[in-house]
Amino acid sequence: MNVADWMVRCMEDEGVRYVFGVPGEETLALLDAIRRSPRITFVATRHEAGAAFMAAGYARLTLRAQVALATLGPGATNLLTGVANANLDHTPLVAISGQSSLGNLHLPEFHQVLNLSRIYREATRFQERVERPEAAPDITIQAFSAAHGDPPGAAFIELPSDVSFLPIDDPGPFPRHRRELPIAAEATLDEAARLWREAGRPLMLVGNAVARAAGAADALRDLAEATGAPFTTTFMAKGALDDRLPGSFPTLGTPGSESMFDEADLVIAIGYETSEIGPSAWNHRRLPIVHLAETPPQADLAYRPVALAIGELTHTLRGLARRLEPFPPSPDLIAWRERGHAQHAAVLGGGADRSGRAVIRHLRALIPEDALLVSDVGLHKMLLARHYPVYRPGTLWITNGLSAMGFAVPAAMGALLADPGRRVVALVGDGGLLMSLGDLETLVRLALPLSIVVLADGGYGLIREHQERHGLVPFGVEFTNPRWRELGEAFGIPTQTISRESEIVPGLERALSQPGASLTVIETTYR
Repeated sequence: MNVADWMVRCMEDEGVRYVFGVPGEETLALLDAIRRSPRITFVATRHEAGAAFMAAGYARLTLRAQVALATLGPGATNLLTGVANANLDHTPLVAISGQSSLGNLHLPEFHQVLNLSRIYREATRFQERVERPEAAPDITIQAFSAAHGDPPGAAFIELPSDVSFLPIDDPGPFPRHRRELPIAAEATLDEAARLWREAGRPLMLVGNAVARAAGAADALRDLAEATGAPFTTTFMAKGALDDRLPGSFPTLGTPGSESMFDEADLVIAIGYETSEIGPSAWNHRRLPIVHLAETPPQADLAYRPVALAIGELTHTLRGLARRLEPFPPSPDLIAWRERGHAQHAAVLGGGADRSGRAVIRHLRALIPEDALLVSDVGLHKMLLARHYPVYRPGTLWITNGLSAMGFAVPAAMGALLADPGRRVVALVGDGGLLMSLGDLETLVRLALPLSIVVLADGGYGLIREHQERHGLVPFGVEFTNPRWRELGEAFGIPTQTISRESEIVPGLERALSQPGASLTVIETTYR
């Protein structure tokens, strides 16, 4: 047994089913060990960032870290974007990169050699180089433990090519990481319930950690129905509560959403994480905050909780509901809630039929409630957060930590590998699609039935909007697009382009009825 063999055995014990990556000379031993594994499949991708996005897509459904693999130098730096994205999205992932032989690493400059552990230090929870065979077990165990930590994130292992081939004694069974959380103290739940009862206009702020905690969304729904309190979610938590509930307010971070805090007198932050949107963006009035989470809050002048309940989130929410039931909303709260709904409706109104928001409304009408829609980054992401109601947890994915473009298509592919029977749709802009274009070949090779919908406006629309909002002349944001039908069909994907409003619904219906992959490009205006 060599170091690479043992690392693959460790991956098997950790529940890894896929290693996504681009092969390289420095990963030969690891690739051969994966080839011989009875439980792990290697998926060759066309770009290293796509490998990390795919691993994150699989892990986001299963909550088990998968592996993204790259070689040294440019392979490792290409991988970095996807790894950093998973880390700030709090998605478990283990990244492994090959490296030159140990004898070359002391030189100030050597072919393709970079100090990768140092480069990855700011983008991962854990990073380490394997310099001795006997260190490989501890480093691998620590990497998976860090990836599944509180909160989860990315870990990085740098593996020199000569070390990967060195023999190692069998270290015995691998101690699989078990996530064990404390239980919030009863006194903290009593205090949270007291503050909630005494508040006139409490507002629930729901964050990404709710989506990761088993059973938390159900417990949160019971709490929302029992109290009738208004709620807003961050981008990544959208869907944790049904948008049809009477307390549903606009997604935090969409234009005008901060106004919900103007009349609130208490914020109940549930699984809120500052990696998505900092408290200074919404807490201008320094409102009192009750922090309910599995981890302590990050220090921030605009986020100073008056009560904290730190522990397993589902238990916390159940305990709080018991203390508050029955607690029907007051007339003042109902009136405040209705004012918020009226303001939201006014913002949602208007817009041309051929605008991006119309496309999103059609998508909502056509996509089943339990289907998964994976969003890329761009102006359409903002419109999704505002105009796409979500009814079930885990049916809309928006990446909102690092917010890397090119995420949607490979992440959706990872989700389909995790749940092959799921209906999955990727919504992406023309800018984002061309950042992950090569992995359309991977999509076809894996025969995944992904429906890709492209909103094509011929530019970086979100940046254009920001320029105009600041009174600037749009600059550097326009580009030309390929001939979409020819492009898609070159990959073997049935492709259609839509340029008229009357064609949108029948075109989407055709795409969603395809048994395999499809590419639908809708020429879109956002005005």
